[in-house]
Amino acid sequence: MTRSLYAMVLALAVTFWAAAAWGALDFSLTGEHTYQVGSVAGHTIADYPDSGFAVAINFNDATVGEITDLKFTFTITGGWNGDIYAYLSHGSSLAILLNQVGADSGNPDGYGTSGFQNITLASSAVQDIHQVAAPTAAGGPYAADGRINSQDASRPNTLAAFNGVNPNGDWVLYFADLSPGSTSTLSSWSLEITAVPEPVTIALGIFSLLAFVLGVKRFLSRNFFGQKDPQAGRS
Repeated sequence: MTRSLYAMVLALAVTFWAAAAWGALDFSLTGEHTYQVGSVAGHTIADYPDSGFAVAINFNDATVGEITDLKFTFTITGGWNGDIYAYLSHGSSLAILLNQVGADSGNPDGYGTSGFQNITLASSAVQDIHQVAAPTAAGGPYAADGRINSQDASRPNTLAAFNGVNPNGDWVLYFADLSPGSTSTLSSWSLEITAVPEPVTIALGIFSLLAFVLGVKRFLSRNFFGQKDPQAGRS
């Protein structure tokens, strides 16, 4: 079992413990069809072989139908970037945010750069974060790593995995260090979702608008356009 797969298994147990100990964070509506959750409370990503940490998140809005866009912004200080592993999951959907960036068959240790400063990963982005030794806020947004195995070229699990998914329910954000020798800190993070209403919600809105228009039309017809001139027909 690779260390990234081992970390995913450990994360399941860590998540249940985290939810019980701290409770889940909740998404908040921040704009039209836009929801956000995050934290600026620093959290140490303890050195390997620590099991890492998970954050339980909850989305609850019955009017929302599906995700159209998703962004994850984060700052990590210290450590060795090629050690970091992170994922975001919801239901059966999984996105690998980071998986030992820079790692390949010729360099299994990944990039030795230190820290990610205000970096955004987006479902619509193209540039692969795994291939960027020193990412910058201005250079982004970047596409999530997406690799199950850090040395693979295949990337089946980018943030695009959430496109079209209903966001309601439980989410898990997980971070771990997969190689000994250094410690990092997740200084801040935020997750932003853009989601469109359920089709039934849209249909009800249209029906209500049509009912209102018809009501106004009826009112005007009866009270104005339908009245006869009282002098009409008199000689």
